[in-house]
Amino acid sequence: VGEDGHTAGILPYPEDPKKFNKLFDKNERWVVGYYVPKEKSEYTRRITVTFPFLREHVDCTIVYVTGSKKRRALQRVFAKRGSLNQTPARIIQEMENAFLFTDIKV
Repeated sequence: VGEDGHTAGILPYPEDPKKFNKLFDKNERWVVGYYVPKEKSEYTRRITVTFPFLREHVDCTIVYVTGSKKRRALQRVFAKRGSLNQTPARIIQEMENAFLFTDIKV
């Protein structure tokens, strides 16, 4: 989980929920390659798994998050309200057997 709430190479797209859903959620593929603007990341070419893969094919997940700079992101992950396009790491709430290890008090 990154400071911006990304996970597994899936960056937030609050400005374009339709593009986000098409790439990562409303997709029958398990893996997707995509480009991100340089303003979002210095790593502009990315490849990652999709949310359907994470929901349906991952039996156990270990999430390791450290550092006080990630506190806000972790709070958004477990907030009662929020969206995947704003905080992709929220997907761990929808996954089977997700175990979180952290030094952050939320």
